Amino acid sequence: MDASTTTFSSLGLSGDALGTVARAGYTVPTPIQIRVIPPALAGQDVIGCAATGTGKTAAFALPLVERLVGMRQREHVGEDERAAAFERDARLP
Repeated sequence: MDASTTTFSSLGLSGDALGTVARAGYTVPTPIQIRVIPPALAGQDVIGCAATGTGKTAAFALPLVERLVGMRQREHVGEDERAAAFERDARLP
């Protein structure tokens, strides 16, 4: 990705994450974020090295939180499906 034209939205972050990033005042991802966020969101292992103050923590934390939220949402979907199945089965004669 070209660092001069890359935006946080092009990295694959959710709308919630993009809102959080914007509220924190960040508008353009740093090179380490551009390189790390997409593969980390995909579940790939990443190793990054960059100078202090270049956004390494966000490059690590944003995909981590996104994946945890996604896992939690899938759990809720599973809970809803189980509840619907229970209700359906409870109505059977």
